[in-house]
Amino acid sequence: MMLRFLTLCIVTLLLPLMARAELVAASSDPKIAQLTPMRNGLSAVTFVWAIPDFAMNRVLALNAGLSTAISAGTTDLSPFEAETYREVNGISLGISTQDSDILLTMTAPHAVFADALIHLNALLANPAFSKEWYKRQSLLLTPVKATKNRRPDHVINVISDYVRFPVESDGVDTTDTEFAFGMPRQIIIRTTERDPSPLIQSAINGLPLRNADVEPTNKPDRPVDLPKGIIFAPDPDGEETLILAVHHSIFENAEQQINANLLLDYMGAYQGSEMFRIIRQEMRAAYDPASDFHQIARNQALLALSATVSTPDWPAVLETIRTIYETTRAGDVGAQGLANNQRRLRSGFEYRFATNPSWSAMQFLFEYPDGTTGEVKIPLFSALVQAKLETIAAKGKESLPPFSDYLVLLIGGTLPPYTEMQEQNGYCELPLSEPLRYCLEKLQD
Repeated sequence: MMLRFLTLCIVTLLLPLMARAELVAASSDPKIAQLTPMRNGLSAVTFVWAIPDFAMNRVLALNAGLSTAISAGTTDLSPFEAETYREVNGISLGISTQDSDILLTMTAPHAVFADALIHLNALLANPAFSKEWYKRQSLLLTPVKATKNRRPDHVINVISDYVRFPVESDGVDTTDTEFAFGMPRQIIIRTTERDPSPLIQSAINGLPLRNADVEPTNKPDRPVDLPKGIIFAPDPDGEETLILAVHHSIFENAEQQINANLLLDYMGAYQGSEMFRIIRQEMRAAYDPASDFHQIARNQALLALSATVSTPDWPAVLETIRTIYETTRAGDVGAQGLANNQRRLRSGFEYRFATNPSWSAMQFLFEYPDGTTGEVKIPLFSALVQAKLETIAAKGKESLPPFSDYLVLLIGGTLPPYTEMQEQNGYCELPLSEPLRYCLEKLQD
């Protein structure tokens, strides 16, 4: 009741602020989830706000707005003093997005966590919003053309944004947008305190509620499929070509997702993988052959295989990647290698859950988008523990799509795909001046 009284009072006090700033806030008190304490001597809290507009330009503006809010000072500290306070006390702030929400995660040592929550509250409740800092953050977040640095992880992130936020722009000029961040819709806390209620109250004191729910706009009705085909981004000055084969997979359940993850790891993760053994050691054709399993939502992931090679070698290396993939998918898998990958993936999940509150919060939100008051269970973790190695290989064709369903990107060099490859599923040559979305949208037509 005290929380309701405080938030309603502050709404009245901040009416002038809300008239000029876009208020991002829930219309009711937040739902609270307390996960097990972390094991690295830190406590953490994650504030979760619903994304109001899913057009890519608006999501970038929202990220810039939240970054601006937490980079400002408080009534007692200048921006420099606030940053120094966090650095001296080991307090860190991080922003991330998942398929429906924007997350702000704060970590701090147990001893200063209570004070850190008060500091977080002071940052969010502070009405100051620096337009200059917002412009700077907007510039930093502007997507870099994926053809420039040719890093596989960057290209995958660009594709992830396209899949999650297919509308590039809603036509709104976000240059002068101002944001105020009020009451989050969910709070996920990791602390050694048995009763975190006083801590949570100190973090949300004075944060405003909205008068009513906001209906999200530009949210896709269904997951966006990546097109099949080939995208070629030539570079007349480049002598290397990045090969990246990627597929947006939607799984029936957590078991199928884990099977796909383990099989993809077997192909290209770690030094014992098939791609490392064949493409790097035997062929000596690439220094970084790898696979990547990039989860983007509940039972959804981007599956990717990549290698950077000398331009004349890309056709042979792509064919080798295809062979490794289809052979693994058909069940030709070494038991010891698969067991090693299961052990690594399980250790990785355990480590991230114990030390990475942002990743843990996203896993929680995938399963409980509206919160829960019951026992928290993450099916993905259970599926990994219960995975039976003797059946994973046998279900390869159920877990993984055929390689012909992948989108293949060739970035750099001057050797285009031969005509037969261009005609198989679709082909787009990406001009140097255009972002990757240019060809993604063209292949969808």
